[in-house]
Amino acid sequence: MLGVVVALVLRAPAAASDFTSAFGHFQVDRLPWLGVAAALEVVSIAAAALVQRRFLAAGGHAVPFGTLLGLTTAATAVVDLVPVGVAPASGWLVEQYHARDVPLPLATWAVLASGFAATVSVLGLLLVGAGVAGAWTLIGLAVAGFVLVAGSTGFVVLVHRIPDWEGRFVRHLRKPFAATLAQAIEHTMTYRVSIPGGAEVIGWSVLNWLLDAGVLVLAFAALGFAVPWKGVLFAYAASQVAGGLSFLPAGLGAVEGGIVGGFLLVGLPAANALAVALVYRVVAYWAVGLVGAVVFIVQTRRLRARQAESGQAAPVAVGGATASATASATVDGRRRDGAQAT
Repeated sequence: MLGVVVALVLRAPAAASDFTSAFGHFQVDRLPWLGVAAALEVVSIAAAALVQRRFLAAGGHAVPFGTLLGLTTAATAVVDLVPVGVAPASGWLVEQYHARDVPLPLATWAVLASGFAATVSVLGLLLVGAGVAGAWTLIGLAVAGFVLVAGSTGFVVLVHRIPDWEGRFVRHLRKPFAATLAQAIEHTMTYRVSIPGGAEVIGWSVLNWLLDAGVLVLAFAALGFAVPWKGVLFAYAASQVAGGLSFLPAGLGAVEGGIVGGFLLVGLPAANALAVALVYRVVAYWAVGLVGAVVFIVQTRRLRARQAESGQAAPVAVGGATASATASATVDGRRRDGAQAT
């Protein structure tokens, strides 16, 4: 550990010089690329909103797409700006859906399911990216792919069996709260989407990730660097998985490390990779966080005003289940947060 620290200290001046040189490539005439990247990010969030709409529709409820887009952006901002932001973002999203006459079990299921879909999608993209970048053997990729498909399918089947077990389980519960919680979970897990509907969900979720990865590609254009196509998908997916495992807001440090590490595998200089990562962060995280924070404040104030007028109390997501719904993503929580149940 001491050797690593010493090496970092000795390397710091040269790294700072390299990083400054990398950003020196940025020119004013490349600013339009940032506008294109911002537009792509909006479409990416729209794809995440369509995942939510599909799950809500499976329960027979519809929320206007414009509202879904705003709520998805606001929830993304919470994930990006708050430590362990998936939990409060999920609970807030459930509350907003419920305030729009969506039953609480359906609202909870839609958020849980969206998180699952986002997780499966990004892990699949990570495997594809690893194969393209040559970071893993074909046998290893095949085994990992089989485990992902089998594990995801098994999880969905297991969740679908919960209603069958609920009756026997509740009979053995002595405490009213535990019985109530079990019944609430059972009600949440009764919702379904068809196999075509599940395929649609995965399609929108994958598109959400790919469009966001497009922002990373456009960061190269904004800086005037050649795009290392072989490593783009792997670097992007690795950064999202790493960020989802971090407890810091927006996976601070983990996302940048994933991007830099992924591009180092294909020979991109570390300074260039870090510069690209920071440009990507400005568009895909901090700009979204700024806009989403405004939407969050506005929507929260409107909800509190309606509750004050009607004398209603804010609903509480089932047993805190929503808190763990999108713990891996996403989501994209994003966003990058989705889940599948077929």
